[in-house]
Amino acid sequence: MPYFDWMPAARQSLRAIDRLQAQQLLIALSEYATSQQGDVLPMRGNPPDRLRLRCGDYRVIFRQISRDSYQVLKVGHRRDIYR
Repeated sequence: MPYFDWMPAARQSLRAIDRLQAQQLLIALSEYATSQQGDVLPMRGNPPDRLRLRCGDYRVIFRQISRDSYQVLKVGHRRDIYR
C-alpha cells in the first residue's frame, strides 16, 4: 500500500482547493502509486527526481522516495504551480 508524506505547504494548498477537485487529485495520485498509470511526467531541471501529476487544471509536484513511498511537495493550479 502506498504511503504519502505531505509537506505542510502542499497539505495547506490541497485544503484550499474545491473539495471535488481535491478528491480527484487524491484519486489520481493514488491510482498512479498503485498502477504507475496516469498523466505523470518527470520534471526537467533540478532536482531531477521530481514528478508532475496533471489532473484537470491542477498539478501535483511529488517525488518517489522508495517503491511504495512518495513525498508530495506542491499542489496548485497550473498557472501558479511552477512559480
